Formats: sequence, structure tokens, C-alpha cells
Amino acid sequence: MRDWGLIGAAAQAILAAVFTLSGVSKTVTFQAFGETLEHLGVQAEFARRAAFGVVAVESLTGLGLAVFPTSAWPRLVALLLGLGFAGAGVRALQANEKIACSCFGGLSQSALGWRQLQLLPVWLVLAGAAQWWSPSWDPALGLLGVGVFLLIVTIVRLARHVPGWRRLRTERLVIGDLRAEAELAARQ
Repeated sequence: MRDWGLIGAAAQAILAAVFTLSGVSKTVTFQAFGETLEHLGVQAEFARRAAFGVVAVESLTGLGLAVFPTSAWPRLVALLLGLGFAGAGVRALQANEKIACSCFGGLSQSALGWRQLQLLPVWLVLAGAAQWWSPSWDPALGLLGVGVFLLIVTIVRLARHVPGWRRLRTERLVIGDLRAEAELAARQ
């Protein structure tokens, strides 16, 4: 392989996408994420603020990885977040109870535990590769990438709801037909 920079760019792009998706997804299920933090031992009065903090840090890290590709701070924060996720997995295993994983909002119904520990080496490799072979794309290109990524995520998430909307439309049409029949019967 001649261009090792491609590895760093791919690693950083993956990290940026993961943190952006995670932060944005948690805004949809913010209360559930706060409850997850409570189950992990965060006091109830601080859980909401802690949830806001995690969402903000994840979102800013995803944006930072995309817009400031040569800066080390987003990769350092990504590394620390990976360690935090692994710590949450350890805490869930110690609690000896099933604690819902709110990693990507409502996208998965998995529980915290071994999976977070198994993913730690992946976080370490991605953050290390991005740091070692630091990418140097233009910040505007990174911002465009975040925008396109969020547009794609939005389209995919909306598309998942189309079958439900179709069922609701059918039900509304049936209700409309029933109302028309009832009005016609009332007139007679």
C-alpha cells in the first residue's frame, strides 16, 4: 500500500460518522438515555445533565473529527469516549442486570455489557490510525461530509416509517368512508 494516509482518513471518517450518528440519535430518545445513565449509577438529579453532556460531547467530537482533521483533540476525545463506553459495559456487567444500551438512541435494542468491551480495541485502533496517519482534507469538505451524512441518515430513518404511514393513511380512508356512510344513513 503506497498511501497510508488513506487509512487515517478512513478511520477518522468512520469515527466522525459514528459519533455524529450517536449524538444525533440520542437527541430523539434523550429521556431513555438519561434512564440508562441512572441505571449505571448516575444520580437521578444529575442524569439529565450528564445525558446532555454526553450528547454534546459526542456531537462536537463527530463534528470536530470532520471539520478539524489535523487537530488531535477530537481523536483524544474519541479515545476517551471509547474508554467511557467500555466503562459503561463493565458497570453493567457488575450490576448483574440488563441495562438498555442507548448507544445509538433507539436504533438497537441491545443491552450494555460485553459488546462495549469487545469494541474497545476497535475504538483504539481507529483513534490510533487517525492520529498516526492524520488526514488533511479541507474543513469545508468535512462540513459538507457531515451534512451529506446527516441527510442520508434522515432519509433512511424517514423511509423506515413509510409502511406505518401507509397503514395510517389506509385507516384514515376507512374512517372517512365510515363517516360518509354514517352521515348518509343519518339523512335517510
